[in-house]
Amino acid sequence: MNFFGILIFFTLIIKIILLIFILIHAYYKYNFKRKPGDYNLIIKEKNTFKIKQNLDLLFSSLVALILIILFFPNNKNDLVIDKETKRILFLFGTVLFIKDIGIEV
Repeated sequence: MNFFGILIFFTLIIKIILLIFILIHAYYKYNFKRKPGDYNLIIKEKNTFKIKQNLDLLFSSLVALILIILFFPNNKNDLVIDKETKRILFLFGTVLFIKDIGIEV
């Protein structure tokens, strides 16, 4: 496995972890609405939100790095986009679209 393959694999792992934290954050937000005075839920919700933001930034940075590697002008190799790269770029586009229209998860 070359550097690009490892980068794609690491990006997929980060995205899966990010999706898990999105679900955990949504769970805490739902429970906080049901029990508004619970201090532990407030702390857990804030912590998961911070982790989710950091993972989202890491995912966006990794995809930006993938795009830089793919479309580097002085690259001697032909441009080959496999299934994993297509999936990553599709997920990145979907995340950017959701952020642009303002859906908060």
